[in-house]
This record gives sequence, C-alpha cells and structure tokens, in this order.
Amino acid sequence: MVKGILQTEEYARAVFRMWRPLLDEETIEQGVTARMERRKLFARRPAPLLSFVIEEQVLQRPLGGPEVLRGQLEQLLLYGHERNVELQVMPTRRDEHAGLAGPFTLIHLAGQRRMAYMEVQDASALYSDPKKVSPLEATYRVLAAQALTPRESLAFIQKLLGEL
Repeated sequence: MVKGILQTEEYARAVFRMWRPLLDEETIEQGVTARMERRKLFARRPAPLLSFVIEEQVLQRPLGGPEVLRGQLEQLLLYGHERNVELQVMPTRRDEHAGLAGPFTLIHLAGQRRMAYMEVQDASALYSDPKKVSPLEATYRVLAAQALTPRESLAFIQKLLGEL
C-alpha cells in the first residue's frame, strides 16, 4: 500500500477497512485521524527532505475503488512536485530489487542519531543502533538507484491517472 503519510483520507479509510481481523468503525476513524495528523510533517518549516520508493503494483491496486485510487494518484503527483519530496516508482519488471526483505523507514533528525523504523502486521520496532541502521541506509541507496528517477516516476503516475 501507499505509505501512510502519503495517503488520502479515503485511501486510508479503505486500507483500514480491509484489515483482518476486521476493525470496528471507531478504530478505523482513529487510525484515519492519526494518519491525517501525521501529514502535518509536510507543512513544517524548514521543510524536511522526504524520499519514498513505491512499488508500481501498489499504484495500480484500486483499494477503495477507482475514484479512491484516482484521488490517491493525484495527491502523489502534488507531493511529488514539492521541492522537498522525492517520489520514486519501482517498476514491476525490474529484475533486481534490493527491498525484498520488507518495508522500512529511515529517519534522520538534525543533530541526532539516525534511526530506522520497521513495521510488519502488529509488530513494530524503532532502531537507533548504527549496526542495524547502516545496512538499511545502504539498502535504500540501492533501492533508489534501481527505481525510476523522480521525474520518470511522476510521468509514470501521470500516465496511470490518464488510464483510469
């Protein structure tokens, strides 16, 4: 799925509705509200540099239906045109892929240690030990090199939008 901080409200709601075991409506709304709150990161000044690699297949899966996907792709285009945001698409047809061990988030705070966050199902972990973080940083560099460039990625997302 699209990373939570990049999700539209409708897309986030669709994601939470698909969780198993099923979530009740109150839990779904709490999750959606929390994701929308985290998007305030985009308004921070000075603006943080944000970089994302998104699987091509994720951008073609119509979670919530075609209109929800359309809104999500439009939002990705808006974010991708921000100077502090780099979006890259990992093409499905690539025969090499450094990220097969699963998703992760790298966090670099000015003047602080680098951290990595990983989440799978109901388990999550935050790492600050350089022995854990450094290999993930190397993985991300390779992943970004394997993906489409940010400009190619925005053109690809625009193409997908035109096909909806």
